[in-house]
Amino acid sequence: MKFRYLVAMLAILTAFAFIAGCAQNTPPPTQTTTATTVATPPPVQTTVQTTAVVTTSTPAPVQTLPKIYAVDVQVGGNGLTIDPKIIATFRGGQGINFVTKIDVILTRNDGVVETAVFTPPLSVGDVRELPSTTSNDNRVEVYVSLSTGERYKIFDEMVPFRSFH
Repeated sequence: MKFRYLVAMLAILTAFAFIAGCAQNTPPPTQTTTATTVATPPPVQTTVQTTAVVTTSTPAPVQTLPKIYAVDVQVGGNGLTIDPKIIATFRGGQGINFVTKIDVILTRNDGVVETAVFTPPLSVGDVRELPSTTSNDNRVEVYVSLSTGERYKIFDEMVPFRSFH
């Protein structure tokens, strides 16, 4: 008799855990590819050509989109130490039909630059994930390209991989 109560109580607690949101699905990961160019020397010589990218770690001023072209992109870290990512989410806006491309550029503190692109058709809630580091000095820049040919920098901040409220 007590066994039935135990099984029923366990089933009720499991149902409450699912209702409370303790069992969450993670969104599927997106792929980011990076192209590398290597110069091929003549067979006699063995030299490799490398290029260094100089980046500034200080965020620069951003531009405000005209009201008719206004869109919003939210940027934040996922807070997972074992798999740190910077997540950019398209939140829509009045200018959604005028956007031709949104570039999200992450400059990590180790010098690696990662890029993700939003392209039309855009939907509210579209997500791009970029691998980051566990430091709090990952710089993220968001550029919006419009059908008018103009390009605006709408976001440029140091984004921590974890934020405490």
